[in-house]
Amino acid sequence: MLKVYRVFLISLLLLGLLTLSTNIAGAWPERPITIACFAAAGGGTDLTNRTLAGVMQRYLKVPINVANMTGAQGAEAVNYVWQQKHDGYTWLGHSEGILLMPLNGAFQYTTKVWESFILGGSPELFSVRSDSPYKSMAEVLEAAKTKEIKIGASIPGAIHHMKLMYLVKVTGLKLKYIPYPGSYPSNVACLSGEVDAVMTSLQEQSEFLKAGKLRALAAIEKTALDVPGIGKIPSIVEFVPQFKKIPEIKQMLGFSVPYDVPADVITKIRSAFIYALRSEEVKNFAEKNYITVYGLYGTRAKSFIQTLESIFAWLAWDAGLVKESPEKFDIPKPAF
Repeated sequence: MLKVYRVFLISLLLLGLLTLSTNIAGAWPERPITIACFAAAGGGTDLTNRTLAGVMQRYLKVPINVANMTGAQGAEAVNYVWQQKHDGYTWLGHSEGILLMPLNGAFQYTTKVWESFILGGSPELFSVRSDSPYKSMAEVLEAAKTKEIKIGASIPGAIHHMKLMYLVKVTGLKLKYIPYPGSYPSNVACLSGEVDAVMTSLQEQSEFLKAGKLRALAAIEKTALDVPGIGKIPSIVEFVPQFKKIPEIKQMLGFSVPYDVPADVITKIRSAFIYALRSEEVKNFAEKNYITVYGLYGTRAKSFIQTLESIFAWLAWDAGLVKESPEKFDIPKPAF
């Protein structure tokens, strides 16, 4: 009888703990959420996260605060988020800049440890100054067969540099990378004649294009663009057909949480993200900043990011930009 009574008490205790656990999970969120953004205030990554936070906090009914942590080129934010309790209260605001961190010893894991939510990205443009002798992308590619063409782009390993490396990998042409500390200096270098052309995003070039100071020769994307106030911009596929057959490199702006955050919490974050995607605020932000909305989460986000990671890792390894081989992290080699 005593044994039966003990079993009964233990069962009640376990049921109580289970009920308490369920109630705690169901109550999430009960306090403010922090997005540790790995980029500086005012940039595309920061503004994307602040826009999403402003809308998602209405859905989740708690404040979502964005804190900029730019130390160690963003690795400070990545490691900070990972070291916090994986309870859904600390998110990582990032772009594609996280992809090479494991290969440089800045973070110990690949993107497989994140559950990601990607708003989208701005298309990449190959542009020249308005008085450039090159009137079309075809002329640039023809000239690059016999002479070195200098291309300005931001820091090594960033999206613009990687897209240029991809272009060189596919064409084998003499397109020389000239690094600058950011996209704005890259654009200015093109305008001043320091370089023959520049590769930055439509968002970053838009004012120069509208003012007639830069002329876009191609979008380094698989589809052509038709931009109000700027006009039609042909796809690189028109000049380099091989681009149609290989995986595409795209900018990615959004946020991630550790993969082992409780499933019901991730479900609530996903619902808030979908709510934000449908909001006028996010739609207007994307339109104003020339961001193509992907709206990726779940398995689609994982597939998208791991494809990018594979391309970035192997391009960087082949170019000697990273310390560790992608093989060490089981990152598959893409078919270029």
